This record gives sequence, structure tokens and C-alpha cells, in this order.
Amino acid sequence: APSIGPKLLVLLSKSSGNIQQRTNQDRSLAMLKGKLMADDMEEVDGSDPNNKDRRNALFTISGIRGKYPQFFLQKSEAPEITFLG
Repeated sequence: APSIGPKLLVLLSKSSGNIQQRTNQDRSLAMLKGKLMADDMEEVDGSDPNNKDRRNALFTISGIRGKYPQFFLQKSEAPEITFLG
């Protein structure tokens, strides 16, 4: 059954050339996947051209461009998205 609670959005880059950034992403995802159900988390690949508009919208919310991973909370009852860090 799909989740009806808040969803964690994880903005990441699957084609990042920065090894430290990739390590941080991998560690973060490993921890989250151990704690959350799959329906409670969504990965948004900022390097995918199909996600450009969504990536830019998330960058606008966070005020941080080009740094990955970034974490956001999207409440199910409202379209608003909150930047977590």
C-alpha cells in the first residue's frame, strides 16, 4: 500500500564526479534505507535531464545549488516541501 504519511525526498547526483560527494550520498542512502520503508523515501537524480525542473525547484527551496545529497520533507496533505539539510 502506498504511504499516506510524509515522504523524504533525497536530491542526489548519480553522475557526480566528486568522490567525497558520492561517498556522502552512498552512506546517507544506506542509513536511510535501513530505517525507512521504500514508499516513505524518493530519490531525485539531479543529474538526470528529465529531473531538471524538479531539481531547480528543490535548489530554490534549499537555497543551495550543486551540493548533494540534500534532504526535503514533503507532507502528503499539502504540496509544500521543507528543506531539512
